[in-house]
Amino acid sequence: MKELLSNAVGGWKQLIGDGKWMVLFLGALLYCWYGVLKKSGREVLAQQALARQMFPGRGFPGDGLLRYAAVSLLLVAFPPTAALLLLYQTRFYDPVWLASFLPVTVMTAYGAARALTESYERFGKKSTWRALGLGTAAVLLFLMCAGAGVGFEGDVQEMQDAQEVLDHLEEDRNAEDLFLWAPADLLRDVRALDGSVTLLYGRDMWEDALKAHSYEEYLPEVVACYRWMEQSCAWLKGESDEGFDEEALQPCVVAALGQGVNCILLPQGMRGEELSKALEGAIVEGGYSVKRGQAPGYDCYWVGPRAERA
Repeated sequence: MKELLSNAVGGWKQLIGDGKWMVLFLGALLYCWYGVLKKSGREVLAQQALARQMFPGRGFPGDGLLRYAAVSLLLVAFPPTAALLLLYQTRFYDPVWLASFLPVTVMTAYGAARALTESYERFGKKSTWRALGLGTAAVLLFLMCAGAGVGFEGDVQEMQDAQEVLDHLEEDRNAEDLFLWAPADLLRDVRALDGSVTLLYGRDMWEDALKAHSYEEYLPEVVACYRWMEQSCAWLKGESDEGFDEEALQPCVVAALGQGVNCILLPQGMRGEELSKALEGAIVEGGYSVKRGQAPGYDCYWVGPRAERA
């Protein structure tokens, strides 16, 4: 529960993301509620009579939307209730998933339609184009200010680098189906760029939110492959001094190749030669042949049975 409350406290900032849709949602909600609160008693009675004629037994649909939007916003923004919602959705969900409770698009569209209608009634037919022009300018200003929501996790440059790696592998794989074992950040970008590439594991290996309702789990030896790869990459990049686990190398290589991996990528670095020799030795000892190459920023190891790769 402490973890849930901790996530919920900072959840609103994560929910807003890098866009302005939540700002528009709040603006539309406040505008519509202001319009409701400023009405006189006579106007309220007239609206209720009109609602009974147009929507017998229901009232104006917008009234229910306003109530639902206000209540759902309070539940999502208030940390204790947000924590309960996270608990209901299982603890693996991040607060950003609570946006599914909010009628953001519908409420924003309803507020915009109501604002345009009231502007038309206020300014009259002669000022219709003025009202439409102001509304269009406001929309364009919104679109130019920021993105439309939570952005992609990866960096644009990282995606470009991953595309270069894929292009290089495409030239060298000799019409084979690519089965890749590589660092997690590269696997993430490869999956986004090319769905035909088979990966030893995906983002659900390191992102709990993606496996919240999954009944399948990775084999322990595949999990060991992920841990060995990330530890070795940190050492190659100089981010860690722990070195690579030589004892775990052979079992991980056997497990990966047993799953069907035919291409292994490791980041290039000053310490790469030592790891390269150990990796090639483990592949050969496992009964496979190996052909070493290079891709942009990575050392590439093509693996295959001895009969196919001399």
